[in-house]
Amino acid sequence: MRYYVFLFCLLSTSSSMAMDPEERSHLSLQLQPSSSAGSSLEGPAPHLTSTRGDTAKRPERPRQEYAESNKRSRTRALSISFAKPITTHDLSISSSSSNFTTSSGSSSSSESSNSLMIPQEESEFELLKKQDNTDAEFRLGMMYMHNRVPGGKCPANDMNAVWLFRQAADKGNEFAQTQLGVMYATGRAPGGKCSDNDKEAVKWLIPTAEKGDVLALVYLGAMYAAGRVPGKTTSENDLEAVKCYRAAAEKGDEFAKVCLGVMYATRRVPGESNDEEAVKWLSPPAAKGNVSALVHLGVMYADGRVLGEKCPESDAHAFLLFRQAAVQGNLFAQTCLAEMYATGRVLGGKCPESDLEAAKWLIEPAEEGDAFAQVYLGVMHTDGRVLGKICQESDEEAFKLFWQAAAKGDVTAQYNLGLMYAAGRGIKGGRSAENTSLAIGWLEKAKAQGHKGAEDELNAMLGSQPGSSQ
Repeated sequence: MRYYVFLFCLLSTSSSMAMDPEERSHLSLQLQPSSSAGSSLEGPAPHLTSTRGDTAKRPERPRQEYAESNKRSRTRALSISFAKPITTHDLSISSSSSNFTTSSGSSSSSESSNSLMIPQEESEFELLKKQDNTDAEFRLGMMYMHNRVPGGKCPANDMNAVWLFRQAADKGNEFAQTQLGVMYATGRAPGGKCSDNDKEAVKWLIPTAEKGDVLALVYLGAMYAAGRVPGKTTSENDLEAVKCYRAAAEKGDEFAKVCLGVMYATRRVPGESNDEEAVKWLSPPAAKGNVSALVHLGVMYADGRVLGEKCPESDAHAFLLFRQAAVQGNLFAQTCLAEMYATGRVLGGKCPESDLEAAKWLIEPAEEGDAFAQVYLGVMHTDGRVLGKICQESDEEAFKLFWQAAAKGDVTAQYNLGLMYAAGRGIKGGRSAENTSLAIGWLEKAKAQGHKGAEDELNAMLGSQPGSSQ
């Protein structure tokens, strides 16, 4: 059964991580498959044969991050962009000392952060500067945070935003208190990402979270889930995160529903019916196309944790969920979908058509540098399942893919690359002393990472060489 460890992360320093007056930023969620657990999607290994008769290994899920977004992703983190922005504070309210209100029809959120303000924004900026109240300070802070000030984006904008938020926060403006906490949580306050700023973030987020502020609840929950609140054990942090997410989710917040569902799906809520609760909270966002919910729910179906056992109905559900996330550009979902095709869990079993579909879905993650996809696709090439036969072209493609992943430290790729060198496949010179030496080098690297097959292969190779010693 596949297990996942996830880290909620508020580490982006881009302006999209902060709150716009008309929209909510997208928090980031990082999901890491555990390297210690096998995948229920795995099937029999293909047939790159070692000197001992062993075959090339398909990878277990590495401890590696995958990108998610609502567009074709070109990043390398399961940094999840949610389809529905979280509703933020109603910034159309005005201070008792000012009748100024932000236009709800502003199109500023669609403007580039590097562009100069449109005339309406500039007059808004000048108008706010003339006002002396916490509402104006807060709104000016928001404009600086989103680089919607004269001159556009510059390093001083974040410092100005923090200063203005603090001025308003110290006077009791709860919106400013939450936003100041967000600035510290995302590393946009002076000092960047550090423990002192984490303490400041918690200091400002807790009071407004206790009053039910959804934005504060979600950010505070993310900090608890990531272990960034000092003085608590891991289990205590997890329980606090669940409390925060549940409070926001029960107010209808879609992002909080996903986060709460992920907590249950990854079994970080001891003593409760994790799977049932995970399905309960993940299903509504998944039905709306939320990528993170689709992926997590897909994994649960693929592992037989929803219908009680692995069965065709479970596979059918998992396939549909992975595909919805995959077509949105989610690299992790693409590899999961490819695994289902490669192991014959769709299209009526293993066949040339399913192999072609598997290869199709592995190409983009492999091109993006995903080691798991590179190794998986490489092994399919060594078994002749991409080009329809084992040939020099397929071996060369496999060698290239293994090399790319091995260079990043992937232990399975290092082992398979060692086998390729030892067998003289996909490289010049065939079986030769030079390639054997290179094979030993890569197998040594895999052995150093604890790969038992590499250790056994080395023993066989070195023991067969006259005059060699281990």
